[in-house]
Amino acid sequence: MRDRWTLLHSLLCLALVPIFVAVHDTLQFLWLSTFALMGVTLSFFALLIREHAPFRAADRITMARILLTLSVVAVFWIEPSATWLSFTLAALAAASDFIDGYLARRHGPTARGAKLDMEADAFLMLVLSLCAYRFAEVFAAVLIPGIVRYAYVLVEAWRGKAQPESSPRFEAKLICAVSVTLLVASIAPGLPGLLTGLMGTAAAGLILYSFSRDFRSLRWR
Repeated sequence: MRDRWTLLHSLLCLALVPIFVAVHDTLQFLWLSTFALMGVTLSFFALLIREHAPFRAADRITMARILLTLSVVAVFWIEPSATWLSFTLAALAAASDFIDGYLARRHGPTARGAKLDMEADAFLMLVLSLCAYRFAEVFAAVLIPGIVRYAYVLVEAWRGKAQPESSPRFEAKLICAVSVTLLVASIAPGLPGLLTGLMGTAAAGLILYSFSRDFRSLRWR
C-alpha cells in the first residue's frame, strides 16, 4: 500500500479540481482555493519534517518550485487571465526541476529528496492544468495531465496492489518534462485558443500514454 502521507496528499490535491472547475463565484473560489492550497502546503511541510534527514541544496530548489507554483495561482487570483508574469513564474518553476535534478546527482540523491521532487512535479502539473482551464480557457482535456497521477495513486490504494515507489523510468521523465513545457506554453498570453487547446490536448495524450502501462500492470497484478 502507499503510505498514508501519499494518499492524504493526493486527496488534498484532487480537492482543488472541483473548486477550479465548478466554483464560479469569485469570492467563494478565492477562499475555497486558499484553504485547499494551505492544506497542500502543510502536507509538503509534513513530508519535510517527518524524516530526520539533512536538508540539501536540491531540496531547497524543490521547495522553491513549490512556492513558485503557489505564486502562479496567486497571480491568477489578482489577474484572472493569462499574463506574462504568471507565464514567467510557471516557466521558472518548470526550469527549477532541471536544477534540483543536477544538484541531486552531484551531491547524491536521498529518498526524501526524490519523493519531494516527484510530488512537486505532480503539483506543478496539476496547478498548470487547472489554471490553463480556468483562466486561459483551454479545452477541458488540459485537466487530464494534472489529475492522472493522483487518480492512479487512489486506484492503487483501492485495489490494494501498490508496488513500492521507485525512480521514474527515463521515458516517463521525458514525457513529464515535455508535458509541463506544453502546459506552461498554454498559459502564455496572446496565443490563439486553438493553439493552446492543441498543446493542452497533446500534454493529455502524452500523460495518458505514459500512465497506460502503469494502469495495465495494476489491472493484472
